[in-house]
Amino acid sequence: FDLTGGTFKDRDKECEKYAEIGNIIKSALRKTRFSGPFSLSPPNNLSLLERLFETGVDVISFNPDVWNDLAFSEICPGKSRIGKRQYDEALKVALSLWGRGNAIAQFLVGPWESNESLLEGIKYHLDKGILVNLTTFSPSPMSALSRAKPKSLNELAEVYINYGQLIREYDFYPNARNSILTSESSNRSSISNEVAKGYLTRENYDPHTDLNFGRWKT
Repeated sequence: FDLTGGTFKDRDKECEKYAEIGNIIKSALRKTRFSGPFSLSPPNNLSLLERLFETGVDVISFNPDVWNDLAFSEICPGKSRIGKRQYDEALKVALSLWGRGNAIAQFLVGPWESNESLLEGIKYHLDKGILVNLTTFSPSPMSALSRAKPKSLNELAEVYINYGQLIREYDFYPNARNSILTSESSNRSSISNEVAKGYLTRENYDPHTDLNFGRWKT
């Protein structure tokens, strides 16, 4: 169950609602544990995470989306008001409850920060035992970021390959689920699983041919 619903005005009530839904799922499945993730905002009262853990959901995710401080306040003004410190504290409590690899931070791979900056944020969390999931940014038409130019395919390949190396170096893969997060279909970009499993590596990637889509044109 990949459960997410935006941010409530009252983030404590948000956590309570997720716990309520989690208990409904647990009761309906007649199981003590079930597959998540539940992705929500960090509550003010972090002790509420214990209620969420008691539902039996096996993975929890807090998603700051942007690592660079300046870009964070510009791209995610609401999450910036919550603050990185609250995200860190929530992930710390989640790690103590769910365990290594089951507390997750998600980041967007977007044009607002360099690959080096993003990899710095990834390492920061992996060092703490928090798994990182990446999602590729693509602008939505008519949105505030509709004119934002996504990273090039070459830049994306570079950051994901580095990410895959880090996931394996920090021993986050293989894991109990045999995927980087939940099922094969749960990632918004399957490249996360490709690089973690070693299907796409620096050794087998050739930017001169792998990104030359025009070679099939007649």
